[in-house]
Amino acid sequence: MSHLIPNNSVPSVTQLKPKPVFVMKFRSSMTDEEQKNVCEAIYKSDMNNEYHVLVLRNDKNIDTFEMYNADKIERQEWNTLVNKLT
Repeated sequence: MSHLIPNNSVPSVTQLKPKPVFVMKFRSSMTDEEQKNVCEAIYKSDMNNEYHVLVLRNDKNIDTFEMYNADKIERQEWNTLVNKLT
């Protein structure tokens, strides 16, 4: 049965569940140094294991967060993610 995957093999890309995309847009008043520090912290965090994370600078002076490709995300989990950043 060649279609079965042995227990010790690595799953192929087609077998992995797609990760949601988490877009973070930080306020335009953030300095370049602040943005660099925030990006480093986010990309080194464990969030990358569960999400594709994109960090951008917003054209407004507010922080916004968007999630794509997330069929079901619990409100509590969303709040936990956002609170990690503040």
